Amino acid sequence: MVKLTMREELKLEVIQRVMDEQIDIVKACKILGLTDRSIYRLLSKVRIEGVKAVIHGNRGNNHAGKINKELREK
Repeated sequence: MVKLTMREELKLEVIQRVMDEQIDIVKACKILGLTDRSIYRLLSKVRIEGVKAVIHGNRGNNHAGKINKELREK
């Protein structure tokens, strides 16, 4: 099971409502603060990947500029 943040839950809910034709793309743009192109990209991704599509791609990865512990202690 994937744990979603509140923002990701909102994205998924809005995208589901667009897919169910309860709201249109323009309203989804206003709710999420995204462009129509971004909404279409999210729709496509959710149809293919499901819930994983709304999760940020860098989740679980270390920060690129993070200095490892041994070097920092030195």
